[in-house]
Amino acid sequence: MADGCEYLTGQTIAIDGAQYLTGGGTFSNLSKLSEDDWEQMRNMIRSSNNKDKADR
Repeated sequence: MADGCEYLTGQTIAIDGAQYLTGGGTFSNLSKLSEDDWEQMRNMIRSSNNKDKADR
């Protein structure tokens, strides 16, 4: 903070190339996933975790 700063709003400004305006944010499409899609992702994560553990 500079000594010349007498007023600060605390506003956060995201610089994302207007992605939020066009898509509602990074995770907006997750609500469209089916239960099968979620299960497939869980299985991929489990597989990756198990591989990482085995490599240790």
